[in-house]
Formats: sequence, C-alpha cells, structure tokens
Amino acid sequence: MTIEYSATSGSKGAADNTMPTTGPALVDDEATDASREPAKPRVLIVDDSRAMRMVLGRLMKQRGFEVIEADHGGKALDTLATVGPVELMLVDWNMPVMNGIELVGRVRDNPVNMETRILMVTTESQMRKIIDALETGADEYLMKPFTPESLGGKLDLLGFGTALD
Repeated sequence: MTIEYSATSGSKGAADNTMPTTGPALVDDEATDASREPAKPRVLIVDDSRAMRMVLGRLMKQRGFEVIEADHGGKALDTLATVGPVELMLVDWNMPVMNGIELVGRVRDNPVNMETRILMVTTESQMRKIIDALETGADEYLMKPFTPESLGGKLDLLGFGTALD
C-alpha cells in the first residue's frame, strides 16, 4: 500500500515532504495489478442435506462463485452477520431450527440484504407454497430434483450469466 500526496505543484511524491492540498490518496498497489482476478460473487447455500449442499456447491463453483454453506436458517443468519451480504442465496424450505421461508423473511427484513438474490431450491411443489415464497421475498423458485441446466436457467434469470469454463 502506498500513500501518495497531491502537492500544489501538481507533482506526486510519497516522501517529498510537500504538504497535501487535497489530502492523502491511498493506492492499493495490489489492486492496480492488471493480472489480479476480480472478486468472485458469493453464494450462501442453505440446506440441511449435506449431499445437496455438496451438489449445489460443486455446480456453483463451476459457475465461478465462492461457496459458503449453512445447514439451517439460524446458522445462515449467523453466517450473514459474520461475512456480510452475499450476492446469492440458495435456500431449502424444510430445515430444522429455522425453515427456509422464515429465513427469507428475516433476510428481507434487513435492508443490508436487499440486493441479495434468493432462489428457493426445494421439494415443495404446491402452487400455494411457491406463491408464499415469492411473496415473502424469494426471487425465483426451483423444484428438486433439478438438472444443472434448470439451475443454470434460473441463475440466468437472476442475472448471473452462463457457466464458466
């Protein structure tokens, strides 16, 4: 990290003892490196099934996501409080401690998470459940079992593009 000052003469210097007119500008030397990879979008996968988290995690990593996991809604809220908002959440409905629909409502109640996209991924297939999830704040709904293509289609609808090579 370098601290650069803008001097009145217009020259720049990190150690030239000139007084700044506009204040110090922090320059992250690593951030200016053109070879640095952009930050990966983060997905929080919330499902009580370890196998389902593994399947979803593998598919999301293939799409370029950093994967974070939680096995129930309560743990997901704790995780969000620790890591901050994520770009995407994949949420199961039926889980112990806190179910998916309650989690969605709690996430949407916090303004810091308003930009987070939420995809319900669940076996619940009744139209009333789908409507409830969307009205509570889910952005999309995917029924299990699903194919990688159907997951990809939902992610495309949510603005996350196509799979990475």
